[in-house]
Amino acid sequence: MKVSVITVNFNHKPGLERTLKSVKVQTCLDFEYIIVDGGSTDGSKEVIEEFHRHQSLPGFKYVSEPDKGIYDGMNKGIAMATGEYLLFMNSGDCFSSNLVLASFCSMRMHTADLIVGRQHYIRNGRKSVCRRTFAEEVNERFLISNTLPHQATFIKRELMQKVGGYRLDFRVVADWVFWYEAVVDHKAKVEDVDLFVADMEEEKTSGNVDKCRTEMAKFLIEKKASLDIEDWKRIIEENNQAYMYRRAIKTPISKLLVKIALRLNR
Repeated sequence: MKVSVITVNFNHKPGLERTLKSVKVQTCLDFEYIIVDGGSTDGSKEVIEEFHRHQSLPGFKYVSEPDKGIYDGMNKGIAMATGEYLLFMNSGDCFSSNLVLASFCSMRMHTADLIVGRQHYIRNGRKSVCRRTFAEEVNERFLISNTLPHQATFIKRELMQKVGGYRLDFRVVADWVFWYEAVVDHKAKVEDVDLFVADMEEEKTSGNVDKCRTEMAKFLIEKKASLDIEDWKRIIEENNQAYMYRRAIKTPISKLLVKIALRLNR
């Protein structure tokens, strides 16, 4: 089972160097590595060429040329890929350990379209554990206001080709649009694995919550045109709050607090 790891970069030399370092130390070498650089002018191209001269990965490819943004770069990476599964590890993101790819490939044979792992979130130099996503919760209701961990999700290349890659008319939530279309429209089979895959750098492209909700609302209007953008933004927020509540009341600590409260009220 071959994995194509794709890194998209534009003028983020320090982040690219961190990503390449985590790729170099993977103990499993039977994977394809693709770098798509958007024509950087900060020395990133030289870093890639240096990596090319000294790396020992048999399936290394790269291109450095202007593009239309991160999702255009990701589409270029998809077109270059030959692996059964794709994993996007963009500049600044790193593998959680040097055993990630070896662990994934040693697991039982995967057949799902989307295999969702786990990730850490890096903010101000501090690492925290992101909540785990379980396969049974990934449906249209979940995706109205939530997303999948991009850096920790292995995507079957056949599914990516079926959906048609990332839509360039959505500048900040094209990945979420892909998840929605894959799960809701194409009935993608989802599997979750208890494997920490990525350490995710603080988001920049999709970090603005209002921009995200506006684009999500525009997409949902395409699907369900009966409401306007502000209505959909409200529904997205309400759905997110409801989902957070449903998750919270299922945690061990919340269950314990409920038991304590019931005893105190006797």
